[in-house]
Amino acid sequence: MTVVELFEQKDLFETRLMEKINNRHYEPYIYTYPPKGAFRPNTDSEKVQQSWRTVRGPISLYLHIPFCEMKCSFCTLFTTVNQPKELIQTYVKALEKEFEISTTLMKTSSITVNSIYFGGGTPTLMTFEQMGGLLKRIKNKFRLSENAEIGLEGAPNSIGDEKIREIQELGFNRLSIGIQSFDETLLRNMGRHYGAALGIETIKKAVKAGIPNVNFDLIYGIPGQTFGQWKAHLETAVQFGNKTITIYPLVVRDRAAYGKKYKIAPEKFLTPEEGQKWYDFTLDYLEQNDFSQHTLVTFARRGGGNQHEENEFRGLPTLGLGAGARSYTPNFHYTNDDYFEPMSNQKVIERYLAVLGGGRIPVFSGVSLDEDETKRRYFILNLLFKGVDERDYLDRFDEAPEETFGYAIYVLRKNGFMEQKNLQLNEEGKKFSSVIGACLFSEAVQKLNIRYK
Repeated sequence: MTVVELFEQKDLFETRLMEKINNRHYEPYIYTYPPKGAFRPNTDSEKVQQSWRTVRGPISLYLHIPFCEMKCSFCTLFTTVNQPKELIQTYVKALEKEFEISTTLMKTSSITVNSIYFGGGTPTLMTFEQMGGLLKRIKNKFRLSENAEIGLEGAPNSIGDEKIREIQELGFNRLSIGIQSFDETLLRNMGRHYGAALGIETIKKAVKAGIPNVNFDLIYGIPGQTFGQWKAHLETAVQFGNKTITIYPLVVRDRAAYGKKYKIAPEKFLTPEEGQKWYDFTLDYLEQNDFSQHTLVTFARRGGGNQHEENEFRGLPTLGLGAGARSYTPNFHYTNDDYFEPMSNQKVIERYLAVLGGGRIPVFSGVSLDEDETKRRYFILNLLFKGVDERDYLDRFDEAPEETFGYAIYVLRKNGFMEQKNLQLNEEGKKFSSVIGACLFSEAVQKLNIRYK
């Protein structure tokens, strides 16, 4: 790259970054790269096979359980509601089959599993036998690392005393509870069919039972929520003795119920300026109560956090199983879903079951990573997490990070977003981490991503 090209790149990056920040244009939470919008139709199963053949060392497993009892107003996740138990059983059998097919592509004796995550949806709707059967297959096929995280998500109304006992017996050491709000009215507004007391009681029971890492999610910026209510939420949140809290700003997507409400009455939602003030207050309050910030949304006391999320930021390969799961190999990311020309979740599940019934890997869209995108993925994700390890980057790519990303490093330090002595965002930079990450997307990915809503 010439000096002229370097200055042009620096100016373009700085202009784009500061325009977004000054105009309060905040990006959705970035936890992977390339994003969904970069995926395109792809049914090349040979590409999938080739991408796993050279994988060695630590990986993560993600199992997607898309079933819920209700559809929340904020939710744009791949979920479906009120499905019969028979369909859930059929789906679990398909997960087992997908696992068996996928692992034939790998040198399993050279792979260690660092984390297993049951996401959703509401995985706690599964029975003891269903969860146990999946875990048994994984443990029979792979060696788990000594401190492997085995986690799952669930809603309060699906985590009773018996479910907590099952979770412990099966060896889950992380439970993430989708609380979202401690306020009765706000819960009803977001489509929850139970009261706030149930969420509080569920957290207390999980902590008392001794599950090592109990997390719960909260959302701020819900229509009708006041700052006083949010402050009260935080005051409640720090009292349970659990180790992790995940704090999400409400993201308004066209496909969610709140997206439709926003078009009718945007004044009922937080402005970007208000959202930033709430976020700043949240950071200060949690820090005062012994929670440190791990990512833009994850806060933890000693012994807490999210190993699976950390693995994603570190760029570990991930085997994703299920209709809405994504798999990440070093040079190819793929899914059974189609983000560019989406069909209903129900039809995606039906297609997933049909393809596995034919004994094939269910892949319908994906994105390939060339050398530049591989470097960019590593730089973006590590920068947004704990910082870029310059020695590790040099060992991986045989060049210093400055050779490719010197323009961004210069701009971030100049504007007070990055530490001067290492490649790590400071507290101010973490506030804008998703904006910084989005501005580091390659031109090709930015063009592909622009249509995704």
